[in-house]
Amino acid sequence: MGFAYFKKEMLKEARVAYCKAINLNPDLPEFHNLLAILSEKEGKIEEAQMEYLQALKSKPDYLEARFNLANLLFKRNLLLEAASHYKRLIIINPGFAQAYNNLAVIFYYQKKYNLAQDYVKKAEDSGIQVNPVFKKEILKKLRNK
Repeated sequence: MGFAYFKKEMLKEARVAYCKAINLNPDLPEFHNLLAILSEKEGKIEEAQMEYLQALKSKPDYLEARFNLANLLFKRNLLLEAASHYKRLIIINPGFAQAYNNLAVIFYYQKKYNLAQDYVKKAEDSGIQVNPVFKKEILKKLRNK
């Protein structure tokens, strides 16, 4: 029910449904992940982060929650923490192309252009098309070193 409410933008009702589901089975990570997504949408960033972590506590290899948490940390400019979660995603699933792409962006922001270029290649090798403007910008920075 929570998911149906969420899709209809009935966020209060979705929250109630997710919380009921969590109360019935607190170790089920999917409901923590869904509540975290809802919390993000509501601007409750700390709560969202806590719920993603709770989902991962129950199931450390839960890709969706780990990716969502990494993206949240990235948006909060917590790049080292985000990078550690993206790297963990790659360990769990070596073909997780978006994790490679996002690591490339983090390394670019950290002015580690060689690493950024390496991760762009890994992202493309994993099947994602990396933004060509971003690729050119990395090459430009490497030439100006």
